[in-house]
Amino acid sequence: MFRNLMTIISPVRSNVLRRWPQTKEHVQCYGISRLWSFGSRYQGICNKLTPQLVTSSTSKHKRTFATESITRINTNVANNVILWKYENPKHFQRFHMFSIVQFIILMACSYTSWKYIPIFEEDMSWKEYAKKSYLWGSLCFFAAFAAIGTTMMIWIFTCKSLKYIILNKGGSSATLVTYHPTKGSTAKIVPLEDIVIKKDRNDVGAFISLKVTGTRFFYLVDKDGIFVNPHLYDQTIALDRLSKFTPKTNPDSIL
Repeated sequence: MFRNLMTIISPVRSNVLRRWPQTKEHVQCYGISRLWSFGSRYQGICNKLTPQLVTSSTSKHKRTFATESITRINTNVANNVILWKYENPKHFQRFHMFSIVQFIILMACSYTSWKYIPIFEEDMSWKEYAKKSYLWGSLCFFAAFAAIGTTMMIWIFTCKSLKYIILNKGGSSATLVTYHPTKGSTAKIVPLEDIVIKKDRNDVGAFISLKVTGTRFFYLVDKDGIFVNPHLYDQTIALDRLSKFTPKTNPDSIL
């Protein structure tokens, strides 16, 4: 860009120099000459720096990639091995406290609204009764629904949040230790064939959903936890077992 600018300015400079000589009174001519000298110095600096930049890119700075194949890890462990853990009981204690407080407040609001609902009388029609009791009846219903629904959601979330994933001796089953609102924690032994994980541990997201056949909800693996044995986890828990759930089709059958 600077070279193109100099090619445009050079004929203008020659014409100006012919008409006005370089004196102190003619500042325009002096400025053009200074610009021309700066351009020549800029080109000289670029010519000096260009070989250095080219020679500095040697082969030692090039990235190399490993071509070695990944070997399979022996999953037949001699003892129980912790694959993943998330030890944060205070986090769930706060959830439980919030659940209790919101349940008491919302149920008190529902009970107070129930008192203001008018009593149905024989002289009143259903439309008149609905108009009078619509506001307090709706408030009573939604407060009770929110209290019970929020408590159930927090209860299920706590029971499905994993605390430990332990690979049992022999490598054919795993123990899923989950949090519990009253017991603290519960354990369940599950065969590895019944565990399905659709996400990789390096994928974007806060949780990894773990499905166990025969259960209604997913177990949650929090990514804030620690993968104690990540490679063993990848070879046991995180294996792709979705192929066994797909129905097999007969290639000889005609659609």
